[in-house]
Amino acid sequence: RNEISAALLQAVKYTIDYLEKYLAGVKRGKNGIRKEDAQAILSTLIVHYTSRELDPQLHVHTIIPNIAMTKSGELMALDSRKIYMNQKILGAIFRSQFARELMTLDYELEKDEESFRCTKIPKYLEAEFSTRATQINKVLKDNNIRSSASKGGDLIKLTTRKKKQAIKLSDLFITWKNKINSLKNNKEEIIEKSDTPDSAIKRITASKSSFTRQ
Repeated sequence: RNEISAALLQAVKYTIDYLEKYLAGVKRGKNGIRKEDAQAILSTLIVHYTSRELDPQLHVHTIIPNIAMTKSGELMALDSRKIYMNQKILGAIFRSQFARELMTLDYELEKDEESFRCTKIPKYLEAEFSTRATQINKVLKDNNIRSSASKGGDLIKLTTRKKKQAIKLSDLFITWKNKINSLKNNKEEIIEKSDTPDSAIKRITASKSSFTRQ
């Protein structure tokens, strides 16, 4: 568990380094009319371990404030246009680096649409621990929306999610372990009723990176 968390953080940091080096800029002059490359940006990483349905879902929120350092050492407003224009590229860089980090730890991976999955995680477990993905996919289907990575998909994710719950992670580990043991005992029944929605690993590395203006 700690190895995977460290690998995820390393992949996020790698992606932020790329963003800082090639995409971040600063605004100068009246109304920010002059643009130039930034020397450095600030970022805060917040690690979460669950979905709003309290399934295991390791993910990282990255906060980048509207400030950047120029090459001369001044602090200016961040020019984020190229960041938003390259969301898909950043998502691909992150997934590629995360996969590389996991493979160095001897995890076996396989392609899963635009992302990847860990081959040793049974699909029936992925299905049972994908409550939130199942909810979203059902509403998308009911509304004839093809992708969650769309304005309609974003709205559905916002309007259908529960408030976050404060529960000790140690208690959730016990709950998850008991559920896994129970699922293993009922494996055949689970496989029959499962439609295998997005995997846990795939949800960790969502195929579309999300950048929200604040």
